[in-house]
Amino acid sequence: MQRFLKRFSYIFMICLVLSGGCITVEYRRGPIPEHLSMGEHAHSCYCGCCDISGPRPPPVLSPASEYKHAVLICAGVTNADRQRYNSAYWYDLMSQYLMLRERGFNDENIHVLYGYDGEDYYPGLLDYNSAHLFGKKITDMAISKANIESVFQALGGKRSDVNCVSRALTDEDYLYIWWMGHGGSDPGTCNLYLPISVTGEEFTDVELSNCINQVSHYKKRVVAVMTCFSSGILDDMINEKGVNTVTLASSSCDEYSYDIWPTCDRRPHAEFNYKLTEAIRQMDICNKPLKKDPDTNPKDGYVSLAEACDYIAPPMRNPTAPRKISDPDKISDSTYFNEPNTP
Repeated sequence: MQRFLKRFSYIFMICLVLSGGCITVEYRRGPIPEHLSMGEHAHSCYCGCCDISGPRPPPVLSPASEYKHAVLICAGVTNADRQRYNSAYWYDLMSQYLMLRERGFNDENIHVLYGYDGEDYYPGLLDYNSAHLFGKKITDMAISKANIESVFQALGGKRSDVNCVSRALTDEDYLYIWWMGHGGSDPGTCNLYLPISVTGEEFTDVELSNCINQVSHYKKRVVAVMTCFSSGILDDMINEKGVNTVTLASSSCDEYSYDIWPTCDRRPHAEFNYKLTEAIRQMDICNKPLKKDPDTNPKDGYVSLAEACDYIAPPMRNPTAPRKISDPDKISDSTYFNEPNTP
């Protein structure tokens, strides 16, 4: 009996230690390491007690459409794996990128701005490792005010020297813009300030909307902002009909945005990003069915932006919060990331 108890105590201690999370915690910047290329991988453990498993299968990508374009802007940087708040920048950026690839956005038309030097973050958890999933980095440019301006200028046809932008948008194109970072505001106002943690620069809501509006040709446009006080962007992005733009914000003008826990992958995520990705994919980020189906009106197998907004609001921490969406042209019911009406 003593021998059994002693053995049991060893097993219990091992599980207790491993249940803290991933046992391959690494941070790398620079060129993609050869041992993280497609095909070779390590195992991760995020135990209940104690399930050791490999990464999820590679994503199933929809046929790419030349008319779908996206700009993913991550104003913060991850420098430690599985660290609350800090790690969510890369996990949420990768979740967005994977969602878009699954929904038919071509890699060449997803413009990613991230980090100090335009390099990816390579976590030990291979489900978020671009080298493992795609055999290359996804970041096109380092995050900076000048680089953000240049991408929108190129998409708007105002310059042709931005290598990651192959052409200016036309009236047939669909544009998705996602911003993640910190947010500030003037008390009692809807003035939003969007700092870029990496450079110490800052956009005001007016500056960001003016920057985005340099792209004047598109069929439909979707803007999603994940910051504290993010509803400050709504009146700047859309203040009149005829712009065919839906804007989603993660919080009101006087409200903070929060992370979410627990998550299926036991990793830090912003609640808004996590639930938006779930809604669009109709499954959680671990590829498991959702408890609540976002496809509600009607059940046609597709999720509109209106349905996605219903799914992500209200947030857990404020169950009385209203939806934070601007849609003057009433297109959110007929705007999708996939079929049937997305170009």
